[in-house]
Amino acid sequence: MLEIYNTFSQSEEDSCDYVKILDILEQHFVPTANETVIHHVFFSCVQKERESFDMFVTELWKLSADCKFGDLRDSLILDRIICSLRDVQVKDRLLSKPNLGLRKCINISSAAKLADSNLKARVKFLEYRRSLLHPAKQ
Repeated sequence: MLEIYNTFSQSEEDSCDYVKILDILEQHFVPTANETVIHHVFFSCVQKERESFDMFVTELWKLSADCKFGDLRDSLILDRIICSLRDVQVKDRLLSKPNLGLRKCINISSAAKLADSNLKARVKFLEYRRSLLHPAKQ
C-alpha cells in the first residue's frame, strides 16, 4: 500500500491530510462505473421462464437504480416490461392502452396473472369434482 501511495503526486499539505489521502486512495482503488455496461445490463433484462411478474419488475427497479435515468426511469421500466413480457395477450392489451403509465401497466399485468391463476385453480377444482361424481370405470 505504501508503494502505491508513494507513486501519487500531492502537495506537502495534502500528504498530511487524512481525508485527502483517503480520497486519493479511493480514486485509485475504487473502479469507476461504466455507464454503458450498466445500461446494457438493464436493457438486456428479460423475464425468465419461471420468474414471476413481481420478481421481474423488482429486478428492473434494482437494475435501473444505477442507470441515472432521472425522469425517464418509470417510462424505461415500462418499456422493458412490455418488450419482454412472455404473455402475448397481456402485451397486446398493454399496447392498446393510450397513455399507459407504469402503475397502470403493473396493475393490468398483475390482474391478468391473478385471473389466469384463478382460472387454472377453477379448472382443477371442476376436474376433481367431475372425477368424484363420475368415477372412471375399470
